[in-house]
Amino acid sequence: MKKFFIFFLFIFIVIKQDVLASEPAYALVINQVRGTECCSIGSLEFLKRQIKAHIDKKIPGYFALRHDVLVNNKWMDFIKDTVKNDPKYIIPALFLEITPDLAIKSKVNHDITQENWYEAQNAYTIGYNIDERVKLVDNLFLEFYNQFGFYPKVVSAWMIDTPTLNYIHDRYGVMIQQITREQYGTDSYTLYGGLVIYPRL
Repeated sequence: MKKFFIFFLFIFIVIKQDVLASEPAYALVINQVRGTECCSIGSLEFLKRQIKAHIDKKIPGYFALRHDVLVNNKWMDFIKDTVKNDPKYIIPALFLEITPDLAIKSKVNHDITQENWYEAQNAYTIGYNIDERVKLVDNLFLEFYNQFGFYPKVVSAWMIDTPTLNYIHDRYGVMIQQITREQYGTDSYTLYGGLVIYPRL
Protein backbone atom coordinates (compact mmCIF):
# COMPACT_ATOMS: atom_id res chain seq x y z
CA MET A 1 0.00 0.00 0.00
CA LYS A 2 2.88 2.32 0.85
CA LYS A 3 4.50 1.71 -2.57
CA PHE A 4 1.15 2.39 -4.25
CA PHE A 5 0.81 5.73 -2.45
CA ILE A 6 4.42 6.76 -3.28
CA PHE A 7 3.87 5.82 -6.93
CA PHE A 8 0.79 8.09 -7.26
CA LEU A 9 2.48 10.89 -5.34
CA PHE A 10 5.43 10.61 -7.73
CA ILE A 11 3.11 10.78 -10.76
CA PHE A 12 1.38 13.92 -9.47
CA ILE A 13 4.70 15.62 -8.75
CA VAL A 14 6.53 14.63 -11.94
CA ILE A 15 3.69 14.85 -14.45
CA LYS A 16 2.86 18.50 -14.56
CA GLN A 17 0.05 20.07 -16.51
CA ASP A 18 -0.51 23.79 -16.91
CA VAL A 19 -3.86 25.04 -15.74
CA LEU A 20 -5.17 28.16 -17.41
CA ALA A 21 -8.06 30.35 -16.37
CA SER A 22 -11.07 30.01 -18.62
CA GLU A 23 -12.86 32.90 -20.25
CA PRO A 24 -15.48 34.52 -18.05
CA ALA A 25 -18.93 32.94 -18.32
CA TYR A 26 -21.95 35.07 -19.13
CA ALA A 27 -25.60 34.61 -18.51
CA LEU A 28 -28.47 36.65 -19.88
CA VAL A 29 -31.30 37.45 -17.52
CA ILE A 30 -34.50 37.71 -19.54
CA ASN A 31 -37.69 38.75 -17.75
CA GLN A 32 -40.98 38.19 -19.57
CA VAL A 33 -43.38 41.07 -18.89
CA ARG A 34 -47.12 40.63 -19.38
CA GLY A 35 -49.50 43.56 -19.20
CA THR A 36 -53.17 43.84 -18.36
CA GLU A 37 -54.89 42.11 -21.29
CA CYS A 38 -56.47 38.75 -20.38
CA CYS A 39 -53.94 35.98 -20.76
CA SER A 40 -52.07 35.79 -17.43
CA ILE A 41 -52.24 39.41 -16.35
CA GLY A 42 -49.02 40.98 -15.12
CA SER A 43 -48.46 43.42 -12.26
CA LEU A 44 -46.90 46.86 -12.62
CA GLU A 45 -46.01 46.87 -8.92
CA PHE A 46 -44.19 43.56 -9.25
CA LEU A 47 -42.37 44.86 -12.35
CA LYS A 48 -41.26 47.95 -10.41
CA ARG A 49 -39.84 45.76 -7.63
CA GLN A 50 -38.14 43.50 -10.16
CA ILE A 51 -36.53 46.44 -11.95
CA LYS A 52 -35.45 47.98 -8.65
CA ALA A 53 -33.75 44.71 -7.71
CA HIS A 54 -31.83 44.66 -11.01
CA ILE A 55 -30.64 48.23 -10.47
CA ASP A 56 -29.82 47.77 -6.77
CA LYS A 57 -27.87 44.56 -7.41
CA LYS A 58 -26.31 45.94 -10.62
CA ILE A 59 -27.53 42.98 -12.65
CA PRO A 60 -28.20 43.76 -16.32
CA GLY A 61 -31.51 42.33 -17.46
CA TYR A 62 -33.55 42.18 -20.63
CA PHE A 63 -37.23 42.93 -20.11
CA ALA A 64 -39.22 41.20 -22.84
CA LEU A 65 -42.41 43.23 -23.25
CA ARG A 66 -45.63 41.70 -24.54
CA HIS A 67 -47.91 43.71 -26.85
CA ASP A 68 -50.27 44.71 -24.04
CA VAL A 69 -47.34 46.33 -22.20
CA LEU A 70 -46.20 48.23 -25.30
CA VAL A 71 -49.64 49.82 -25.77
CA ASN A 72 -50.17 50.72 -22.11
CA ASN A 73 -49.09 54.33 -21.51
CA LYS A 74 -48.79 53.99 -17.74
CA TRP A 75 -46.51 50.97 -18.00
CA MET A 76 -44.50 52.42 -20.89
CA ASP A 77 -43.93 55.78 -19.16
CA PHE A 78 -42.38 53.90 -16.22
CA ILE A 79 -40.36 51.52 -18.41
CA LYS A 80 -39.00 54.24 -20.71
CA ASP A 81 -37.99 56.42 -17.74
CA THR A 82 -36.20 53.46 -16.21
CA VAL A 83 -34.44 52.58 -19.47
CA LYS A 84 -33.38 56.20 -19.86
CA ASN A 85 -32.02 56.42 -16.29
CA ASP A 86 -30.42 52.96 -16.11
CA PRO A 87 -29.73 51.73 -19.67
CA LYS A 88 -26.90 49.48 -18.50
CA TYR A 89 -29.21 47.43 -16.28
CA ILE A 90 -32.65 47.68 -17.88
CA ILE A 91 -32.67 46.66 -21.56
CA PRO A 92 -35.93 46.45 -23.51
CA ALA A 93 -36.67 43.25 -25.42
CA LEU A 94 -39.78 41.77 -27.00
CA PHE A 95 -42.10 39.01 -25.76
CA LEU A 96 -43.63 37.27 -28.76
CA GLU A 97 -46.90 35.98 -27.32
CA ILE A 98 -50.12 36.54 -29.23
CA THR A 99 -52.96 38.35 -27.43
CA PRO A 100 -56.43 39.12 -28.79
CA ASP A 101 -55.63 42.83 -29.22
CA LEU A 102 -52.44 42.07 -31.17
CA ALA A 103 -54.38 39.70 -33.45
CA ILE A 104 -57.14 42.27 -34.03
CA LYS A 105 -54.67 45.10 -34.77
CA SER A 106 -52.83 42.78 -37.15
CA LYS A 107 -56.10 41.86 -38.92
CA VAL A 108 -55.60 38.19 -38.06
CA ASN A 109 -58.49 35.91 -37.06
CA HIS A 110 -58.07 34.26 -33.69
CA ASP A 111 -59.88 32.00 -31.25
CA ILE A 112 -58.18 33.30 -28.09
CA THR A 113 -60.30 33.37 -24.96
CA GLN A 114 -59.52 33.71 -21.27
CA GLU A 115 -59.88 29.94 -20.99
CA ASN A 116 -57.68 28.83 -23.91
CA TRP A 117 -55.18 31.66 -24.42
CA TYR A 118 -52.20 29.57 -23.25
CA GLU A 119 -52.70 26.80 -25.81
CA ALA A 120 -49.94 26.70 -28.38
CA GLN A 121 -52.24 27.23 -31.38
CA ASN A 122 -53.43 30.52 -29.84
CA ALA A 123 -50.48 32.08 -28.03
CA TYR A 124 -47.63 31.26 -30.42
CA THR A 125 -46.88 31.84 -34.07
CA ILE A 126 -47.11 28.11 -34.86
CA GLY A 127 -50.90 28.42 -34.64
CA TYR A 128 -51.11 30.82 -37.58
CA ASN A 129 -50.31 30.55 -41.28
CA ILE A 130 -47.18 32.20 -42.69
CA ASP A 131 -48.94 35.37 -43.89
CA GLU A 132 -50.64 35.80 -40.50
CA ARG A 133 -47.32 35.30 -38.70
CA VAL A 134 -45.73 38.08 -40.73
CA LYS A 135 -48.63 40.44 -39.94
CA LEU A 136 -48.44 39.65 -36.22
CA VAL A 137 -44.67 40.06 -36.10
CA ASP A 138 -44.64 43.26 -38.17
CA ASN A 139 -47.31 44.83 -35.97
CA LEU A 140 -45.52 43.84 -32.78
CA PHE A 141 -42.11 45.05 -33.97
CA LEU A 142 -43.61 48.32 -35.21
CA GLU A 143 -45.16 48.92 -31.79
CA PHE A 144 -41.78 48.27 -30.14
CA TYR A 145 -40.02 50.59 -32.60
CA ASN A 146 -42.58 53.34 -32.02
CA GLN A 147 -41.90 53.15 -28.28
CA PHE A 148 -38.09 52.93 -28.30
CA GLY A 149 -36.87 54.11 -31.72
CA PHE A 150 -35.04 50.84 -32.45
CA TYR A 151 -35.82 47.16 -32.94
CA PRO A 152 -35.07 44.64 -30.19
CA LYS A 153 -32.01 42.40 -30.40
CA VAL A 154 -33.54 39.92 -27.94
CA VAL A 155 -36.93 38.23 -28.32
CA SER A 156 -38.56 35.76 -25.98
CA ALA A 157 -41.26 33.21 -26.77
CA TRP A 158 -42.04 29.88 -25.16
CA MET A 159 -41.82 28.41 -28.64
CA ILE A 160 -41.28 29.76 -32.15
CA ASP A 161 -41.41 28.26 -35.62
CA THR A 162 -38.43 28.32 -37.98
CA PRO A 163 -39.92 30.64 -40.67
CA THR A 164 -40.79 33.25 -38.03
CA LEU A 165 -37.39 32.95 -36.38
CA ASN A 166 -35.67 33.44 -39.73
CA TYR A 167 -37.96 36.37 -40.53
CA ILE A 168 -37.29 38.28 -37.29
CA HIS A 169 -33.56 37.72 -37.71
CA ASP A 170 -33.39 38.73 -41.38
CA ARG A 171 -35.90 41.60 -41.27
CA TYR A 172 -35.35 43.05 -37.80
CA GLY A 173 -31.85 41.92 -36.84
CA VAL A 174 -32.83 39.82 -33.82
CA MET A 175 -29.70 38.21 -32.40
CA ILE A 176 -31.09 36.14 -29.52
CA GLN A 177 -34.35 34.18 -29.30
CA GLN A 178 -35.20 32.69 -25.91
CA ILE A 179 -37.37 29.55 -25.93
CA THR A 180 -38.50 27.05 -23.35
CA ARG A 181 -36.07 24.17 -23.43
CA GLU A 182 -38.30 21.48 -22.00
CA GLN A 183 -41.61 21.15 -20.23
CA TYR A 184 -43.86 18.16 -19.71
CA GLY A 185 -47.62 18.49 -20.02
CA THR A 186 -47.72 22.15 -19.04
CA ASP A 187 -49.99 24.64 -20.85
CA SER A 188 -51.51 21.78 -22.89
CA TYR A 189 -48.29 20.76 -24.64
CA THR A 190 -44.92 19.14 -24.06
CA LEU A 191 -41.54 20.28 -25.36
CA TYR A 192 -38.50 18.01 -25.52
CA GLY A 193 -34.84 18.82 -25.89
CA GLY A 194 -34.50 22.41 -27.01
CA LEU A 195 -30.84 23.24 -27.52
CA VAL A 196 -28.93 24.97 -24.76
CA ILE A 197 -27.07 27.87 -26.32
CA TYR A 198 -24.69 30.21 -24.56
CA PRO A 199 -24.72 33.38 -26.66
CA ARG A 200 -21.77 35.71 -27.05
CA LEU A 201 -22.61 39.35 -27.56
